[in-house]
Amino acid sequence: MPTHLNLNSWTVLQPEKQHGHQRVYIGCMTGTSVDKQADFTAALFDQEGLPIAYHNMAYILPDSLREALLAIDVASLSIKQENTITAELTDFLATCYNTYIESLELTHLPRHQVVLSPHGQTILHQPFADPPISKQLLNPSLLSQLTGYPVAHSHRPACLPVSSAAPLAPILLKKLFYDKNVNTFILNGGGIANICWLPANPVAPVIGFDTGPANGPIDDIVRHVIQHDPDNIPNKLKTDIILQGCDVNGDWSKSGDPQSEIVNNLLAHPYFKQPLQLKSADRATFNIDWVLSACKDNTYHWNDILHSTSEAIAISIANAIISLATTQQEHVQNRLLIYGGISHNCFITERIKEKLQAYSFAFQTMSDVGYHADFIESLLMAYLGFCIDKRKAIDLSYCARKGIDDAKVIPGQLTGLTA
Repeated sequence: MPTHLNLNSWTVLQPEKQHGHQRVYIGCMTGTSVDKQADFTAALFDQEGLPIAYHNMAYILPDSLREALLAIDVASLSIKQENTITAELTDFLATCYNTYIESLELTHLPRHQVVLSPHGQTILHQPFADPPISKQLLNPSLLSQLTGYPVAHSHRPACLPVSSAAPLAPILLKKLFYDKNVNTFILNGGGIANICWLPANPVAPVIGFDTGPANGPIDDIVRHVIQHDPDNIPNKLKTDIILQGCDVNGDWSKSGDPQSEIVNNLLAHPYFKQPLQLKSADRATFNIDWVLSACKDNTYHWNDILHSTSEAIAISIANAIISLATTQQEHVQNRLLIYGGISHNCFITERIKEKLQAYSFAFQTMSDVGYHADFIESLLMAYLGFCIDKRKAIDLSYCARKGIDDAKVIPGQLTGLTA
């Protein structure tokens, strides 16, 4: 049986290694913000875990599934409801995986040569609870049955015993973007924003943590207005906002005026006063209730509320970056890379960049460094699948629990066929 791969449509990073018989790892991420699309990345890795080649694809979530995921209230979610939504999500992912594998012409490969590595949909992440918990909706056994391929899964729960299990991206980002000549800051934002800091000093530790909200509360407000107050969406923006279900490019937010009361009240949340490191945010903490509770005057217009919320988000992110940047030697340049959904919110990213101007930051897009801003996390999932399959431990020292000396762990387990 032939085992060669047709990589004509792939991005090949290491041409000299593309003709081996590597396994294909296919990561999937739907994100805490439950965006309209599920992101998939198929990747080949060398023995050190560096990508040899990758290919990206996105599939649109059915409206009914997305609405069901967004409507989940963990406190009142029954086992029957959870099982129903999990089965629906798993069935959707199986259809996507089968379609994607066929489009990549991988069906001729032995089944064990393709490993699926979906994140699952996070509905609860409380790493500092007693006991700690990180819950993702996914039925890996069913996914393996529906596709016929092995499934790497339980990435975050496997990491909880030694760490906050978030963010996980720094373990891959260091491999991809470390530069000894520059301090590299990497911002990822979906529903929640997290920062990875790769200091130029090779012996300095990597730092990664959640800064707080990203697009989550903005998306919540937009969905609320679409459902309950659509007449107050600006006519020139209404079609795109309703179609996309979000503040496209941040244009609606930008049209408003900042309200200092709202901004100050939002930033008074105790999360922002916690030490920068070793903290992890939950989408449920920074939602529409967080925003509306900050609006003491109920006469504010929606665009002013959106503008003020965006401003508070930008300030919280910029403050976290500045706090790290100012601890470094002045002669080393700083650079910022941005990926995830927040990279499409031009208003928030503009505000972040403006606040960093005084700190000698260079700004690069993911395309500048050979990757796509929407698919870094699905590439991460592919990488975690590689680590699970090869029994390679990842080092979570940057988000380790207090008192943990050895923060290395296999990030999940494998279900289904193995070679």
